[in-house]
Amino acid sequence: MVSSLNDLISRRLVKRYLSFFPGSLEILWTAQSMICNRWAWPGWKRVRGNRLPRLRREWLVDLATYPRQNHLLPRKVLFLTGCLGILEHGLATAVVLAHRNCDVDVVWFGNLQVDQPDDIYHQRKFRHYYGRALENEEDGTQGYRMLDLLSIPPAMLSATMIEAVHAQAYIDVVYITRREKVDIYGRDKQLYAYRVQRDCDIMARLLTCMQQGSYDVLVTTNAAVLEFGLAYRLSQIVGLPAGSYEFFGRPGEVGVAFGPKIMSYPTDDLWAQDAPHNLSAARRQRALDVLKARVRTQPGGLSSQQIREKLALQTDLPTVLICPNVPFDGQFLGRASIFLNMRSWLVDTVRYLASQPIPANIIVRAHPHENIYQPEETAILILKEGAGDILDRLRIVEPSSPVSTYDLMQVADFGLVYSSTAGLEMAANGLPVVCGNFFHYNGKGFTYDPLTVEEYFQDISQLLG
Repeated sequence: MVSSLNDLISRRLVKRYLSFFPGSLEILWTAQSMICNRWAWPGWKRVRGNRLPRLRREWLVDLATYPRQNHLLPRKVLFLTGCLGILEHGLATAVVLAHRNCDVDVVWFGNLQVDQPDDIYHQRKFRHYYGRALENEEDGTQGYRMLDLLSIPPAMLSATMIEAVHAQAYIDVVYITRREKVDIYGRDKQLYAYRVQRDCDIMARLLTCMQQGSYDVLVTTNAAVLEFGLAYRLSQIVGLPAGSYEFFGRPGEVGVAFGPKIMSYPTDDLWAQDAPHNLSAARRQRALDVLKARVRTQPGGLSSQQIREKLALQTDLPTVLICPNVPFDGQFLGRASIFLNMRSWLVDTVRYLASQPIPANIIVRAHPHENIYQPEETAILILKEGAGDILDRLRIVEPSSPVSTYDLMQVADFGLVYSSTAGLEMAANGLPVVCGNFFHYNGKGFTYDPLTVEEYFQDISQLLG
């Protein structure tokens, strides 16, 4: 731990001092990109050198060479992009839209840091990686224009817009700190104030765009956090239709939504269009292939008997499997929740189960991605703080445990979930599932979807009885 801290301090000092020497950082970044390019999917295709500026020029040449698809309905698009790793797919997507008969204004912002203004180091890093890729082409490529958001004058915000800024700033603090429990009047006061100031400025400039651009639609990524969530909120206030997209970790696949933001996983219309939901042999096999692929993402392979022995489960009691999401991430996934947040859902759930006259084996499976995100606030920490007096009644499976979520499904009688795909997978395995909030698979007839906290606990009582 001490060694890691010293390494971190040393790296920060090197960055700080190199920032004052012209060309030094650029040589370092060029050397790094020649070893392994970060625009390429890791392990998929090795590419040497920073190809983004050249690739964008190639895209625009293609756009000018191949005829626009004028048979498609023309649209004027406000496309917001920015941040490290997001500008790349934003620029590519905007070029595709321009080819599909859209006039696209690509509005970009250059901040790499989300918790404070960019220092000299990050300013130079942005210019090195993105500078040439953000210039307007002299040939004036049809239907495609780059706009620096900070070059656009701010407009006056209404009271409703300022209220939306504060709501977004709160979400941003949760996202940045990776804590569901934040204190905007205490330890997080400075960060919250910075996000409010920054979000006010960004929204005021976006408002000018929307007022002067006569756009048909806003397109942005995510639509839940940071400037992207802010743009979505503003579009809803001014009545500008919005589309959003997000990548969910599988190469070549992207989720797209129009109207509701993509992070709410709007699937109701798709489900309605699929009626009467006939499961052909081909569709069944496709679903099985997806489920098998997900099983392979976790270690496991234990038998039900091995799991019962490992967790000291009582065979004469019902077994409840509780699957939370990564705590802070649960704030951005799904739609409305009947609980205040995931913390209150988790604590109230285990306390309710522990207080029942009919005892049960209570398994809490911490989300495996806690190991990836390394959040300050974890499921185990939440339980220690909110249910420390009944921890001996719980069987807590840590994120790095060799016992997988899919192993645990073998011994569970029913599941309780919050913004977790495990609920869909348990239902696919024939287990009853009660949901603490509304996710993409709710309202389809194969999960319990209570509308109040009282109904939630009634459903649990029914399953226990």
